[in-house]
Amino acid sequence: MKKTKVHLVSKALAINNNQSHFVTNQYKDLLEEQKSINQNLMNFASQINTSCQTILRDIHKQESALHLQKRTRNNNYIYLRNLLLETVETSKSYEIHFNKQDKAIYQLQQSFNRQRNFLNNLSIKQNDNYQTLSKQLEEYTQKLNNFQEQKNHYENLETLLEQTLLEHKKHLEEIKILLKKNDSAHCE
Repeated sequence: MKKTKVHLVSKALAINNNQSHFVTNQYKDLLEEQKSINQNLMNFASQINTSCQTILRDIHKQESALHLQKRTRNNNYIYLRNLLLETVETSKSYEIHFNKQDKAIYQLQQSFNRQRNFLNNLSIKQNDNYQTLSKQLEEYTQKLNNFQEQKNHYENLETLLEQTLLEHKKHLEEIKILLKKNDSAHCE
């Protein structure tokens, strides 16, 4: 194996424990500057690491909030979908119910129209019957009045006839009496 500079420096340190060797080193200022830069880089890296952790925590919080919003949105979507499906089902049942009601109303209207037509026809027939009965009653009343007049006339005639018959009987009796007197006068 090859020996590297790092190993040589380690051996030199092991052999010569004298620090003066490194003090005269020409790269000491450069190493100190590099050490300072490295320290600044380490501080900067620590700050970046802290900032990155803060950013990662914020991202994690945002991701949790986003996940919660997504879950809430999904739950709301499922709720709204179910509500919409229920509304559709309800509207279908209402539509069926309203269709049944429309049919029932149509049937009731048809029945009402038939009954109205029947009652109109019946009232027309009853009106015609009433008119006919009124005319018949009028005719009957007129005939009754005529009959009453005829009855009165016949009663008057009967009375007159009875009077005439009585007068005729009297005359007949008188004639019979006269005839008997005439017969008895002839016979004598």
